[in-house]
Amino acid sequence: MSLSGISKYTVAGLLALTAPFVGATQMTLPAVTDSVPLSGADFDTSTSNPPNPLVLDQFNNAQPLSSATFDFIGSAEFMVDIVPNIAREASFLAGTSVTMSLDLVLDGPRNSNPINRSFTLSHTFDLSGLICQDDLFCRGNNYFQLTGSLSGQFLDQIIGAADLGLFEGAGTVTFDVKATRNQITTNDPNPTQFIVPGGDGVYKAGATMNIVYTYDDGATTTPTVPAPGILVMLGFGLVGLGTMRRRMG
Repeated sequence: MSLSGISKYTVAGLLALTAPFVGATQMTLPAVTDSVPLSGADFDTSTSNPPNPLVLDQFNNAQPLSSATFDFIGSAEFMVDIVPNIAREASFLAGTSVTMSLDLVLDGPRNSNPINRSFTLSHTFDLSGLICQDDLFCRGNNYFQLTGSLSGQFLDQIIGAADLGLFEGAGTVTFDVKATRNQITTNDPNPTQFIVPGGDGVYKAGATMNIVYTYDDGATTTPTVPAPGILVMLGFGLVGLGTMRRRMG
């Protein structure tokens, strides 16, 4: 191998090591958030308020949007009156329970609806072994209230170009949150232990939604670890430098 040939390998190896890696950097914007409160929300049996939508800012940036990630959290409060048919000093049989549930539905953006998700919020009150007078704070007319709260969550990501276009530009994007009362179910080993007056209760539901936008900023980055091909070229360069030193010595 000639000295000129070795020099070429040396230069090629050093150039390969310093060559930049061209690629787009992923940038994530802070989440935009909106919420529908429990009180006075679109599903509040104690009020007659109209439905409240979720309204969030769109992605208003010159760079192309690569994904939109949704974090939807729904919550609910339940309250139901129970009239026991057992003596105030008696306890409920094992396995006695009351379950209240409702369905939360997310639709949007309006006029397109690429997202339609729903989940059930359900809470079970276990009455096994409880005594009306001591454990359940029975009122003067021998009834007690069951109250509870809970929440649910789902994550979703939009990456299709057609759907992402619905979130780009100036303005806002609107989602509708709906809640549908599912039912009250009872598990009563002895059907005479209690009744649910009217078979109904009070429900309140609300939701919070976050959208995180991710886009490519088009910046050029240099890798911190050379690619395998670069390491090979670097090896050739180091070999060439060693050979040159021996011959010049």
